Amino acid sequence: MTNKAALASYHKICPKKALLLYLSLFLVLACAQSVPKKANDNFLKKFKGAKDIEWKRGPKSGWVVSF
Repeated sequence: MTNKAALASYHKICPKKALLLYLSLFLVLACAQSVPKKANDNFLKKFKGAKDIEWKRGPKSGWVVSF
């Protein structure tokens, strides 16, 4: 296989790999767990001066916050 043929073959495969990479990244970000907006808003209303807030998954699928 010549360099030209190898380069042409690379360009045919590369977009497929890029698409797979983008789809994988999208799925990881879309499925990432985050604190529900309502829980975060209620916490910030109650503890207005809280700093260094850190949310973690708690027992029974709940959320635990440290600050």
